[in-house]
Parts: sequence; C-alpha cells; structure tokens
Amino acid sequence: MIHRVMANTFPKRNDYGQGSFEERVPELAKFGITTLDKFQRLMIRHRNKLLRIDRDRLSPTEERQYAKWLGASFVTDAVHR
Repeated sequence: MIHRVMANTFPKRNDYGQGSFEERVPELAKFGITTLDKFQRLMIRHRNKLLRIDRDRLSPTEERQYAKWLGASFVTDAVHR
C-alpha cells in the first residue's frame, strides 16, 4: 500500500520497483504516521523537496551501493537521465 501511495504521488521515472517497505512502518509510527492517509499527506507536503533530493548527484559510494541493489546498467541509465 505504501508503494501505491508513492506511485500515485510521484512521477513514474522515480519508481524504482516494489521493494519491501515493511521496515519503514515502525519508523513512520514513531512520527505519528499510522494510516495511509497520514502517509499520503506527508508525501504530498514534502513532494517538491523529495523530488529535489532525488535529482541530487550520487556519490561514488552511493552509486556502487545502488548498483548492488538495482543492477549496474539500471544505475548507469538512471544517473545519465
């Protein structure tokens, strides 16, 4: 359900697949985000800032880590775009 909120809130090019978000649920709860409605409002409120962060250039260390998770060709293409 978290992925669905994210997919409806952000552009398709920012969708990196349906990873498990289960580990985020307790983290969100610590900040009072306990429903999908609250999560959606949080994402919408910070949408522009999150998109700016996503456009930031990755460090070489981040590129290597993402290449391990997502594959080198995917990361190379994403960095290029």
